Amino acid sequence: MRLLTLKDLENLTGIKARTWRFYVQTRRLEALRGPRNKLVVTEDELRRFILSLPRAR
Repeated sequence: MRLLTLKDLENLTGIKARTWRFYVQTRRLEALRGPRNKLVVTEDELRRFILSLPRAR
C-alpha cells in the first residue's frame, strides 16, 4: 500500500493539487497526515474515489 501526496496525485491524474485539497476538506476523500505534516492518500482510497466520480460522456 503506497501513500501518495497531493502533488503525486496531480502528476498521476492531471487534477491540480489544490483541487485534491478541496476534496479532502469537503470529506469526499479520506487523507492522513504523513511525514512533514503533508496530506497523503492511500492507493485504495484513490481508487475508490476515482470510481465514485461521474463518467464523462
